[in-house]
Amino acid sequence: MFTGIIEDIGIVKKINSTKTGREFFITSNDIIFSEIKIGDSLSINGVCLTLVEKYNKLLKFQIVTETLRCTNLGKVKENSYVNLERALKISDRIDGHILQGHVENIGYLKETKEIGDSLIINIEIEPELLKYCIVKGSIGINGVSLTIANITKNIISIAIIPHTKDKTTIGKMKKGDMVNIETDILSKYIENFFNFNKNKYKNIYEGLKSK
Repeated sequence: MFTGIIEDIGIVKKINSTKTGREFFITSNDIIFSEIKIGDSLSINGVCLTLVEKYNKLLKFQIVTETLRCTNLGKVKENSYVNLERALKISDRIDGHILQGHVENIGYLKETKEIGDSLIINIEIEPELLKYCIVKGSIGINGVSLTIANITKNIISIAIIPHTKDKTTIGKMKKGDMVNIETDILSKYIENFFNFNKNKYKNIYEGLKSK
């Protein structure tokens, strides 16, 4: 579990192709490198990945074909920048919002407007995700917890403060770039609760009661 508060911008220094996908070798700051352990989770552009090895200031991750297909990690090249965040500790403050690192879909940066030192970014998302988006609500973009400022058709507008622009890859994005989207998990639990069809699982319920 993550909060969308990016700790560092890493660089993908090396990519190896494998039979099941790819291996990424990524740099990080000294704090992340020294504290993260083999088997720990790290959010890479909003995708929850498991550290399998670390050496020579590089973190190694294995990424399967399905993840490459469903996220923008499939478009990442060597020397690309990526957002890094370690998993949330129970004792930590949640300064962003709850993110699982399970990317639902991809979006595209349609426009960037500079307003002083800040930015307004407009991102096109799949219409099916709009039901989970509200003005002033939270959304994960490449692993960054952001607040939706406006919604026009299937375009969400987000205001980016200078700190976020400088400390994440948001400030490096260009028109047409693919971004990873994760909407608010709480809204999906609520939707599932109200739409749950108990009759669909009637046989399972009856089987459990008979035991």
